[in-house]
Amino acid sequence: MNKINKFIDNQRQQPWTIQIIDKGDSYGRDNCLTHDKDEPLVEFYDGDHAHTKAEDGTMLGQFVSRYNLSTICDGSRGGLDLMGYEPKWKIDYTGMDYVRSYLSAWAESMNYSWEEDGPYSTSFNRGDIDLMLDVNA
Repeated sequence: MNKINKFIDNQRQQPWTIQIIDKGDSYGRDNCLTHDKDEPLVEFYDGDHAHTKAEDGTMLGQFVSRYNLSTICDGSRGGLDLMGYEPKWKIDYTGMDYVRSYLSAWAESMNYSWEEDGPYSTSFNRGDIDLMLDVNA
C-alpha cells in the first residue's frame, strides 16, 4: 500500500497530501533526517503549493505538520486544526475520517496496531514487537 495519499477537504475545497514516514525512511527538509523510531509518523502537506517533493518525485505540497500515527488514529474523532493561526489548515471531520481510515488500512497491511492502555499512553505493536509509548515523553 502506498505511503502517500492525496485527498480534498470538501468543506474548504482544500487539497491535502499525507505521507507516512516509517522506520528507516528519510524525511524533513531535503530528506536530511532518517526516522529511527518504531512508530511511523504522518506528515500533512498543503496541496495548493508546489513546494516539496517526495523521494519518488511525487509533489507533496507545502509542509504543515507531523504527528505520530497513533496520535491521529487512536480513539480520535472529529476534525483537526493543524495550525491555529492559519484558517485554511483545518481538516473537517469527514476529511479526518478518510485520513484515519487510510492510515488504519495501511497500518493493518503492515501488521501494525495500537491501543490505548491508560489515559496518557498507547501500546504500539509493530508486528511481533510490543512497545509502550508514553505521550508525556
